[in-house]
Amino acid sequence: MGSGIQVIRTYCPFWERTVYELWDGPHPVIAANNYLRSNLMLEDATLADKAYSLVPFFRFLERNGLNFFDFTEGTLKPFILHFRNELFWRVRQSETGIDNNPTRPLHYARASHMLGEVGFLCAWWGLIQSEACRHSYRTKSQWQNASKALPDYFNIGVPRGRRKLKFNHVFEPNEVEAIWSYLTSEARPKKPFILSEHPFGPKRGWSSRKSVNWKAAQQTYKDKRAWFHRQQMLWALMLGSGMRRSEVPLIMDEDIRFYGEDLWVCLRPRNETQRLGTAKTGPRTIFIGWDPRIIVAWQNWVRSRSLLIDKWKRSGNTSHHMFLTNRDGGPLTVNGLDSLFESLNTRFPIFGGEFTEEQFTAHPHAVRHTVESLFEDWGVPRDIRQRHLGHKKPETTDLYGKVYRRRYVDFLSKLESTRTAEMTKAYSDNLV
Repeated sequence: MGSGIQVIRTYCPFWERTVYELWDGPHPVIAANNYLRSNLMLEDATLADKAYSLVPFFRFLERNGLNFFDFTEGTLKPFILHFRNELFWRVRQSETGIDNNPTRPLHYARASHMLGEVGFLCAWWGLIQSEACRHSYRTKSQWQNASKALPDYFNIGVPRGRRKLKFNHVFEPNEVEAIWSYLTSEARPKKPFILSEHPFGPKRGWSSRKSVNWKAAQQTYKDKRAWFHRQQMLWALMLGSGMRRSEVPLIMDEDIRFYGEDLWVCLRPRNETQRLGTAKTGPRTIFIGWDPRIIVAWQNWVRSRSLLIDKWKRSGNTSHHMFLTNRDGGPLTVNGLDSLFESLNTRFPIFGGEFTEEQFTAHPHAVRHTVESLFEDWGVPRDIRQRHLGHKKPETTDLYGKVYRRRYVDFLSKLESTRTAEMTKAYSDNLV
């Protein structure tokens, strides 16, 4: 679009910050610039986004010989509808690959943002009556909530993408055992030679350099062993509880305890853990001590957890009471789960067996489906499985799990052998 309207970025000594303005050649665009100055408390990137979002609208007005201040509340709507149609046209051109400016394609979300910004501009100048639009919004959610208060002709319905099917990937029993073996023995860090030769510390007569090397090797080995126990506990907790990816970071140190001889985890969402994740089905108590390896993993992690917490505090942070941590000792985040599955995918490139259509890489939700499949294979009743997984409806539990390929083949093979034996017996009886 060969228009002279463009965004000018300058430093204002009065405001002591960078400002963004719209200029039409040598003339400032008063309507846009006054609106932008009213938002100077926002971040620099947000102001730039506002300015660049208004450029297409004022170019549209210029091409049609219109003046923003000539609009009234009654005459504004048809022109906004024309502008919205132009944005729609640009989006379609981008989708078909014949856009005039292919380096910067216009998508539905961006077009919706532009039109919403024009709506805030019109609300600020009083051309539409919307008190909710007279304020500045710092976050994306606040902006989206405010844009809903605009009249309908300032909104573009962004089509939702097709929902991807969540395949119920499941680890086979032998794959579960292989993961346990990897996380309890193969992945165990090797003790440095200097620690193996001198397990009780530096000896008298050592040089200061050798003593420092021994202490550094000891600290590094302790950190690696603590992280090894963290990975072991993360797998044990997910496999034992079947919790969702977003629920694992919510567990605090006091939430895992013994009741009698049984190990339980209490899922209790709190205000201080909201930033770490959400519990989809609310609080619940889950029995996780059904495998002795889970208890061993818990015992190892209880001893090693303090090492990572101390590492977190040495960095100047305050202590926390979350059960699991990231590598730096801070509270476990949802993204912090990825390290476990990255290591599993590195060690085991393919899960799912020899059939290509059923092969997958390890991911957190596969563990949840695996718990359901294991319990179903062991004959656990559906109501018990439903409570353990935290499903509101039993129908949801029925969607989980998967028939193992080996179980499928074994069952039909037994059926084949049984039928063969019956036919052989019937044939022998007929001969007699």
